[in-house]
Amino acid sequence: MFVLNCTVNVEEQLRYPCGKKKGRWKKDKEATENSSDELFNAVNCDKCTTQVGVIDTDEVYHFFNVVASHT
Repeated sequence: MFVLNCTVNVEEQLRYPCGKKKGRWKKDKEATENSSDELFNAVNCDKCTTQVGVIDTDEVYHFFNVVASHT
């Protein structure tokens, strides 16, 4: 797969907390949120600069509300 007409914004890092579990103590919950966050960079459209997805540390793109097109 190739991505066209998109730019990765390396200046904007997004964090997604993973591993949240209910029923844990507040101290444990705060410690796991900070250490197990997934990091993403924003992916913007070249034409209108709207954020159309994110890219993770494994260089996998995750698009949302986008229709594929061929040019």
